[in-house]
Amino acid sequence: METIAQILTALMVIVVSVSLIMTIRLTRWSKKTEITSMYMTRYGELMKDLDSVKSGGMDVHSFWYRFWLIQQEQYILWKQGVINEDLYQLWMDFRAKEWEENEVIRGICYRDSWEESCKRMMHEFYDFMKTVFSKQRPTKYIH
Repeated sequence: METIAQILTALMVIVVSVSLIMTIRLTRWSKKTEITSMYMTRYGELMKDLDSVKSGGMDVHSFWYRFWLIQQEQYILWKQGVINEDLYQLWMDFRAKEWEENEVIRGICYRDSWEESCKRMMHEFYDFMKTVFSKQRPTKYIH
């Protein structure tokens, strides 16, 4: 009887441990999904404001600052492993394309907005984005 009790106890420990590990993984996946969704929503809201910025209804400097702040926040979360590697690479491909196109919004071009905003950004993020703009696909090497 004692041996059966020990086996059952060991099995219970294993079952509880596996359950705990699965719960932690599921919670992490859920949080990653939630954070990614939140940033996609914030970016979408920013793009909705673009028409108002273009028409003069919103401050263009504020728009660009918000744009680059979102980029830096996403970078930090990507470095922490919270944002999916492939999705982040896609986002950086868009940033490289935007850099190349250099759209002008109410007298401020994409590149100038970066130069102005980067004065308030982390140096590591600045260096990373320089690599993105040079189309070297840095996410494959840094993370």
